[in-house]
Amino acid sequence: MIGKYINDGIARLAQHRDVLLGSGIAFGTKLASAVLSYLMFLLIARALDPDSYGQFSFAFALAITLGNFAGLGSGNSILRFLPEYHVRGERGLAKGFVRTILSAIIISSLATGAMLALFAVAGGADWLGVVPGLLIATAALIPVIAYGDALSSYVRVHGRMLLALAPRDVLWRLLVCAGVGLAILRTWQSDATFLLWMICGLYVIVLVLQSVLSSPQFKSDLSAGRTETVIPEWVKISLPLWGTVGLNAMIQQFDVVMIGLFLTPSEAGPYFAAQRTATLLLLFQLAGSLAAAPLIARLHASQNAAQVKRVTTLLALAVGLCAIMGFVAMAVIGRPLLALFDPAFVIAYPVLLILCFAYMIDAMAGPTATLLQMTGGQGVYLRIMAGMYALVVIAQIVLIPHFGLMGAAVANALGYIATSLIAAYAVKRRLGFNPTLFGGWFGQSGGSGGNVI
Repeated sequence: MIGKYINDGIARLAQHRDVLLGSGIAFGTKLASAVLSYLMFLLIARALDPDSYGQFSFAFALAITLGNFAGLGSGNSILRFLPEYHVRGERGLAKGFVRTILSAIIISSLATGAMLALFAVAGGADWLGVVPGLLIATAALIPVIAYGDALSSYVRVHGRMLLALAPRDVLWRLLVCAGVGLAILRTWQSDATFLLWMICGLYVIVLVLQSVLSSPQFKSDLSAGRTETVIPEWVKISLPLWGTVGLNAMIQQFDVVMIGLFLTPSEAGPYFAAQRTATLLLLFQLAGSLAAAPLIARLHASQNAAQVKRVTTLLALAVGLCAIMGFVAMAVIGRPLLALFDPAFVIAYPVLLILCFAYMIDAMAGPTATLLQMTGGQGVYLRIMAGMYALVVIAQIVLIPHFGLMGAAVANALGYIATSLIAAYAVKRRLGFNPTLFGGWFGQSGGSGGNVI
C-alpha cells in the first residue's frame, strides 16, 4: 500500500514538472522574501522606539489594506482572464483587458490615496493620534501597492516567475533593509513618517525597473491591431475577485488597524511583530498557489479535471506537512524571535501561537482559495469570506476593548479557520474531490469533477 502510494506520487511528480519548477522558483523567492521581510521589520523596530513602531505598523497595515482594495482585485482578474485569452489565441481581448485593467487601477488607487490625504489634513490624523505626514505617506503608498500587485500577476501569466516575484519580494526588501540599516549605523534621527516615505520611494524605483524588464510582454499583448472589450463580463467576474482580495487583505492586516482604532496606534507594535512572525507559516501555502494559479486556470479552460485534481493533491500534501513542522518550530523559538524586535514584545507570544495555529489549519485545508477562484467559484468564495469576516469584525469590536491584543488574535484566528474549512467543503461540493491534506493521504472520495470543469 505504502509502496504503491510512493510510486504513484513519483509518477505525479514527473507529470507536473512545470508545477514543480514554478513552485520551486516561487518557494525560493518567497523564502528569501520572508527572511528579508522579517529582517526589514526587525530593523525598522530597532530604528524606532516602541511607540513609533506601533504607529508605523498601523500606517503600513492601513496602506496594504487600502492598496488591495484600490487595486480592484486586478491581480486575480489578470490570472483569471489572460491565460484563457492566450490559450484561445484571442489577442484582441487580451489587449483590451490589459488596457482596461491598467486604467482602472490608476484611477481607483489615485482617488483612494487622495481621499486619505484629504482626511489627514482635515483633522483625521489628530483624531487617530498620529501626525498628518504619516497618513500622507500612507496615501502615497496606496497606488504603488495596487500597481505592484497587478504587475506581478501579469508577469506570472507570461511564465516569468522570477521576474514576477524577485523585484518586489527580494530586491525591494533588500533595498529597504540597506536603507534602514544605514540610518541606524549613521545614527540618523528617523521616525515612522520618514521610514514610510523611504519604503514608498524604493518601491517606485523597483517597479519602474520591473516594468522596463516586462516591456516585451506588454508589447506582445498590446500589439494586436484590433482592441476588443467585454467590460460587462469582466466586471461581473472581477467583482467577486475584488471582494475576495479586499477581504483577504483585511483578514491579514486590518486587525492591526482595529487595534489602532480601539486602543491606540502605539499599542499595535507587539501585535504587528507577532503577526509578521506568524506569517512565515503562510509562505508554504503562498509559494504553491503562486505557481498553481495560472496552471489551474489553464487546465480549467482546457476542461482537464483530472489534472486539476492531481495538482491539488500534490500541493496539499507538500504545503500541509511543511506548515505542521513550521508550527512546531514557532512554538519553540517564538519568544526569542519576538524579543529581536523589542524585549517588551514577548508579551505577544500567545498571540503568535494563536495566529500560527490558524495559518497551519489553513495550509492543511489545501489550495481552496485558488481552486474556487480559478474554476468559476469566485462568488462562492467571496460569500464565504464576507460572511465569516463580518463575524470577525463584530467579534473584534466586542473583544479588543476588553481583552486587547488577545481579543484581536482569537477573533481573527477563528475566522481564518472557519473560512478554510468551509471553503474546503465548497470545493468538495463543486469539484467532487477532497482538497485537504487528508484527501492526499487517504485518497479522494466523490467523483472526478469532470462534469463541473
